[in-house]
Amino acid sequence: MVEFVKENEEKDISQSDFDKYHESWCESIMQTWERDEIKGVSYGRAAKLLAVYIKSMIVVRNGQSKLSAVAHPPIDRMILKNISNDEGIKHQNRTGWKEINWTKMNKSEYKNLINDFRQVLSGQPLWVIEKYWPITND
Repeated sequence: MVEFVKENEEKDISQSDFDKYHESWCESIMQTWERDEIKGVSYGRAAKLLAVYIKSMIVVRNGQSKLSAVAHPPIDRMILKNISNDEGIKHQNRTGWKEINWTKMNKSEYKNLINDFRQVLSGQPLWVIEKYWPITND
């Protein structure tokens, strides 16, 4: 994954191809953690580890890169709560997002959430959801 990120920052990559790589990387991380008997292994945690790495190595430095356009953002409790409270978002699952525990998400739950965000953002990079990260007074 590290080599892929270094070599593909500006190469064309489709969203579906990135998602396949992402799934493979998450599964590899989880297998490593399980082999090392790490507690609390989940797809959500593996996905966040990947997202934080890509954010720190690519997005922060070059948010307009081709890889930034398809990469997944780090998802945490604050983003889920704040985006769930945004009544301007019209999505059938919006109010339930605040109930999601990202540390326990399995692959299916994670993929469903990413697909929900893609519907809401309609073509914008998923990084746009980071505007929901700051703590609100709700």
